[in-house]
Amino acid sequence: MGIFSKKDPFYLLAVFLFFAYCTPSPKKALLENGVIDWEKSLQQGKCFRMTGDWKFAWLGARPDTSLPKEPEKFSLSLIPGSWTKHDWPGSDEGEFPKYGKALYRVDLVSSIPVESLHLVSYDQGTNYRILFNGKLINEVGKVGDPTEEGLELKTSYSILPTWQGTAHLDFEISNYQYRKGGLWKPPILGTAECVSRYYLDRRDLEGILCGGLFFLGLFHIFVSVFYKKDSSALILGILSITVGLRLYTTGVRLFPEHFLVGPEIYLRTEFISWFMGMPLAQHFLLEVFPMNFGKKFLKLGYIFAGIFTLITLFTGPAIYSYLINPSYLLFVFNGVCSLVVLTRAVSQKMPGAYIYLAGFIFLLFFMISEILFHAEVLDSWELSGIGVGIFVLGNSLSLSSKMLSGFREREKVQEILNTNLEELVRKRTRELEFARDEAEAANKAKSEFLINVDHEVRTPMNGIMGITQMLLDSDIKPEHQEMLELLKRSGDAMMVILGSMLDASSLEKGTLYLLNKRFSLRASIYEAAMRVEDKIRRKNLDFSVTLAENLPEIVEGDEERFKTMLLVLLENAEKFTIKGFVKLIGEKVQDNNLDYRLRFRIQDSGIGIPEDKLSSIFNPFQQVDSGVTKPFQGAGLGLALCKALAQKMDGDISVQSVPGKGSEFILEISLSKPEIQS
Repeated sequence: MGIFSKKDPFYLLAVFLFFAYCTPSPKKALLENGVIDWEKSLQQGKCFRMTGDWKFAWLGARPDTSLPKEPEKFSLSLIPGSWTKHDWPGSDEGEFPKYGKALYRVDLVSSIPVESLHLVSYDQGTNYRILFNGKLINEVGKVGDPTEEGLELKTSYSILPTWQGTAHLDFEISNYQYRKGGLWKPPILGTAECVSRYYLDRRDLEGILCGGLFFLGLFHIFVSVFYKKDSSALILGILSITVGLRLYTTGVRLFPEHFLVGPEIYLRTEFISWFMGMPLAQHFLLEVFPMNFGKKFLKLGYIFAGIFTLITLFTGPAIYSYLINPSYLLFVFNGVCSLVVLTRAVSQKMPGAYIYLAGFIFLLFFMISEILFHAEVLDSWELSGIGVGIFVLGNSLSLSSKMLSGFREREKVQEILNTNLEELVRKRTRELEFARDEAEAANKAKSEFLINVDHEVRTPMNGIMGITQMLLDSDIKPEHQEMLELLKRSGDAMMVILGSMLDASSLEKGTLYLLNKRFSLRASIYEAAMRVEDKIRRKNLDFSVTLAENLPEIVEGDEERFKTMLLVLLENAEKFTIKGFVKLIGEKVQDNNLDYRLRFRIQDSGIGIPEDKLSSIFNPFQQVDSGVTKPFQGAGLGLALCKALAQKMDGDISVQSVPGKGSEFILEISLSKPEIQS
């Protein structure tokens, strides 16, 4: 095995290179002194890059949109190139000015008729007309128009008319908005089959690369949302879209063709994507191969790229086009830093370093080639966009493969964890089932115990209470009367506690059922009030019962449980009130076809309840634990039982309280109408 395996992105790279290589590559035209012998050229190929010496005539710096007159004199100009690189004969200025108009001409010679030659011209510097024997064939932009609205840099496709003998192919070019003017890129001239195939293959290749870059960019940005530990996916996603935009706005210039936008959009996009692409590429490499070297240079690269971007956004092409040359220096700077990072990564044997280094060297070759082309040092193809596209595609595939491997590794770990988790869950389930069975058995034993205790205690208590009542009814001394009444009250309290414990147990088991019967609502309320009135009066508290007139007389429900709730709430108010009042207020809040909705408010001026304890006082065996309430505490079952009974009656209990000022318990329940209840 070599360095690369079948899974490496360079197999993808090879496919793209093969695709590009299969495109018919136009040969250099046999162009001498501005003349091309077409019959002789056809012996060499079918389509040609029109590089070499063209006839050149300067038409002046004054804006003029009319068709050019026949120049009096021509000189020779090497194409591709700009007119600012040539001396201006007979002028003190030396070189031709950057703004103005010029005519480039090639004389085509053939002794036989030539039909339907096809001509492809990429963007030139800047607006241009194509004329054949003085007749207008095509125009890109408005030649001679000095305004920015007339500027246009696009690819044109033209078909020349039939000719024989000598024909003049002219390019009239004007530039008033760019840093240099001229015939930047050699046109492609040849037979219909050769030129159209070359042009369409070039469009398809750029379209595929742009689509692939945009897709991979969005894919990696989406992946970065779930892969937050490693930001390389996010950086590569942004880089892919940036490079895709650069390729989309250069070469064939698909952007203005697909979207009807002016040069103020696609030219700025071309420049900004170039400026930002360089630091983004270095940033991505530092994310893949983390090292301290290069971080300061990366910040510097972003600063310059940001400055260049702002200048491009807020100025016109007459200004921001001059940023190209300093951007080349920035490219070299970022390129050297990236090369050092990759070299160190290779020396440290980091995974994938060889792949990225080879791809980066390949990219540098294409980029340097284009820089030399634009600097008019080297005549080469514009392949940097394709080179960058292939580089980013390769990196995307490599990173995707790396992340996919990571996902698969995590899936394996997850499967192991799931297996262990399932076993743990089964074990825990068995433990919980065992604990549940034990709890149910204990709860059953507790319930049986409470029933037995209730039965065993209630029987002798009934005897005690009966004898006590008999003694109270007999003729006894006053001092004995007081002791017997105390004994009766204590017995009643004991019986209430026993009943509460039994009801609480029944509620917990779900075996507490309401015994509905018809009863007088007002009588039940007064009976509950009378049972606690004596204790309230003995504490010198004001006690009042206020019942609304709309309160129904007869209802159906569990009368005993209803009285129990009122009694518990009243006793609770009496117990926690030292001075002041206890009030019971009853009212009807709703009346429908089936039942009455009733509300009872028990108010007191007692010690109150702290705010942080309000939510816990309805829990079984829960008391407000403070030094103030210690003398008043009981079993802690009353309020919990009241709340459970209220909910059984399709209602609830709530409380409002201010410590030191008193409390208000609000009981809401529903009781059936007698005529509806069966």
